[in-house]
Amino acid sequence: MAALLESLPTPASGSSQDSAAGSWYQKAARCRWLAQQALLPSAAAGICELRALGSDEDAAVREAAVRALGALGAQGGAEEARLALVEVAECESSGAVLTEALEALRVATRGAEEPTGTVHLRAAAVASQVVRTPTTTNNNNNNNNTVADLLVAALRLLEQVAAVDDAAVVSAVAARCKDSAPTVRTVAVQALAALSSGRVLLAVLAGDSAAASPLGSTRDPDWQVREAAVRALARVGARSPQARKAAAAASCDMHAAVRAAAAEALRHLAPQNDADCVSLLCDLCADSSSDVRGAALHSMRRAASRPDGSRPYAAVKACLECWENSWDGLLRQLALLTAAALAGRNDPEVVKCVARGLDSRDEELRMAAIAGMPLVGDGDDELVVAQLVRRLADCHPPVRRAALKALCEVVPVGNQVAVQLLVGRAGSPSIDVRLAVLDGLRQVACRGDATATEAVLERLDDAEARVRAAAVHTLADLAASCDSDEVITQVALRLEDVDPAVRASVSEALPHLASSGNRKVLQCLSHCCRSMRPPPHRESIREAACWALAKFAQKGDGQAIAVICESIDENYPQAAAGALRALVEVSLPGDLAAIDAAAAALAHKEQLTRDIALEVLEKLADRGAAAPPASLAAFAIVFEGSWTGGSIKGSKIFWNCDNQQVTPFELRGRSILSTSCVDSEGRTFPCWARLDAYGRLRWDFGEDWLRSTEPADSEELETTSLPALCGAALIPAKSPDELSPRLDAVAESQEVASEDVGDAYAVAAVAALLKSKDATVRQTAVVAVPRVAGRGCRAAIECLLQVMQDESVAVRLAAVESLAAVAQVGDTLAIEALRVRLEDQERAKESPSGKPVGPCVGMCAAKALKKLVTSREELVQIASKLKFTGPSMRGF
Repeated sequence: MAALLESLPTPASGSSQDSAAGSWYQKAARCRWLAQQALLPSAAAGICELRALGSDEDAAVREAAVRALGALGAQGGAEEARLALVEVAECESSGAVLTEALEALRVATRGAEEPTGTVHLRAAAVASQVVRTPTTTNNNNNNNNTVADLLVAALRLLEQVAAVDDAAVVSAVAARCKDSAPTVRTVAVQALAALSSGRVLLAVLAGDSAAASPLGSTRDPDWQVREAAVRALARVGARSPQARKAAAAASCDMHAAVRAAAAEALRHLAPQNDADCVSLLCDLCADSSSDVRGAALHSMRRAASRPDGSRPYAAVKACLECWENSWDGLLRQLALLTAAALAGRNDPEVVKCVARGLDSRDEELRMAAIAGMPLVGDGDDELVVAQLVRRLADCHPPVRRAALKALCEVVPVGNQVAVQLLVGRAGSPSIDVRLAVLDGLRQVACRGDATATEAVLERLDDAEARVRAAAVHTLADLAASCDSDEVITQVALRLEDVDPAVRASVSEALPHLASSGNRKVLQCLSHCCRSMRPPPHRESIREAACWALAKFAQKGDGQAIAVICESIDENYPQAAAGALRALVEVSLPGDLAAIDAAAAALAHKEQLTRDIALEVLEKLADRGAAAPPASLAAFAIVFEGSWTGGSIKGSKIFWNCDNQQVTPFELRGRSILSTSCVDSEGRTFPCWARLDAYGRLRWDFGEDWLRSTEPADSEELETTSLPALCGAALIPAKSPDELSPRLDAVAESQEVASEDVGDAYAVAAVAALLKSKDATVRQTAVVAVPRVAGRGCRAAIECLLQVMQDESVAVRLAAVESLAAVAQVGDTLAIEALRVRLEDQERAKESPSGKPVGPCVGMCAAKALKKLVTSREELVQIASKLKFTGPSMRGF
């Protein structure tokens, strides 16, 4: 509709119903406005007004009305607009307006559901009257184009709305086939082909009258008319020798479009296996025009096929010559498809012809030959397979890729001929050929094929890294899933390859080569995790082996976890980082050995390793609530026995000290116990121990305890000191009035006892690092505590209290922040520890200048207190009791 209305002028603003009596410009603008308004549901009034404007005395107004009605008639259900168009056309005297009306009717009636309705009958009558009206077109007459356009519009409308075999209409259209205008003759021939039967059509196009007057026939002077006439001959059918003769004559036309139309017409006119027709089509297959050759090939398949299935040699030869001489890819494909249809698949002559193209110097022809092989032969033909495999060694990469693609399409999986040919080229000097052969074996050979597997195993030692990586990927698809030790060993040991791509391919391939939990794989991976290859590849190999182990081993595999933990070596930071990441993939949350290894990595020198260890601990720690006492009672027996620092029986610890101290203990987890120690001054200190994965009882202070088989025979055991630090190290020597309340007394003063929230074992593993002499390690351990413990975890709070008076300001600052993150609101023990830190005025120092930076410890403690106190009054009370005598370092 937009196209039909675009030539109409835009209506002026403020136009109204009275503007229709004005100038032609205003009336035309009114037509456009009405067309736009008539798109609304209430359009009847607008169509009536347009019908009235269609009889205006001004031709420009009538033309505008016709265009507006045409735009409305093209809309579904606008029957009134189409009727109005017919009425305008019936009364119109202007050729230009009538042409516009007929074209609008053709568009409006296109696809109508009732071709025999009133609109169609009246439109056909109008168009037929125009066609029958005698007109002359003189080349010197300026009105010649208008008359030709009118006739073309009428003929196209008749082709669409007139009834088939209507004698009057067919007679009028046939007469127009002799019109002097080539355009009119072309449209008339097309309309005649749609409206008349074969007899009338043949008489006009190729009959005796055509011989006397060539206009409108297959011998018309204009090539477009000849093309339309030849295409119309196809409607006559194969029973007319006269039509075949005319089409055969047109096959020698000077214009390529006419020859192409003749080739298409012969497909419908000639009987099957007609010798003359096949000869003509063979000649057309060698035509200079690709359109003609394509049309001839389409017709050749039907015309040259024989009922007895014999081979039409001439037709096949013509198709193969067309394939060799054509440059168009689709035409070449059509030529081979036609040859294969006529001669049958795997025809030796056809296959050899295509194979000759594989040896051409022209890359395009080699590509065409490779693409044609699947069209003319099957994968069971050894010649086809051999030729495609031979092209894998082509010097041009596109040809190799095309050959490999064709080989995989043609050859069925498991074809031994193809496998043997590929194996023979696996040792080619060309890297690209070796890669192509491996890719071919991966797609052609069956899984478990011994010949292919052996050839690929040899490529694991190839000098080119890309070939080695491809060999590993190929073995993952080829090797039988029978846990073959030979294949597993050779592939796994490729983890020691110097190329990272090869090592990565091994990690991906191992799960496909062996079943989960295969001990041979674990043995090889363990060897690679301990690799002692010369630097700089040692760390990379260990890292790759850890990742391979993480992808292969089952979740929670103890042997795999032990190997990975062993690889977390401080001397190899890159490998340690990779092992820590792999540890998360293998270990289950709460795995003791994994937690020990990750906690030990917090003491490494590299900051990156410590950061990764923090993340790993956070993922491994079981931050759920503590288990109920009934379930923990079963674990108490693991602590019983004689140790280097004392004996444990039942729920009591008998210390090896002078006063023969005996203290009860409580279980905090599967491997954690907590108790209390009393120093020489009678002060009580909470302490706890963790039984690690190696059987050591690791205390939060002092030395670790080891199991003793003969404790009574050793005097050293009798003199072993308490595991806890001495009282002077924990609380400074002060007068009794200045001493802080005992920690056990503070704990007893809390109104509500809270459960441990977090992994007590992980907390204990981290707290063991608080004994380190390196301040950086202690700081890292303090930062790790909130990662493994939830808010309210008593074990975490107790271990943080030990470092609140650490000699390093960085450790104390970290302890204040961690305590604020772990303690619950109202925790008396944490509030008291932070209150003591309020007098600590020391600040962190910038390295290497030594300049103090950041807030002091006391300021951080004050901010932490705001988060833990329950009320503002409590905060005011703490501040009022503070005896601040001036800045002092560490508040001691």
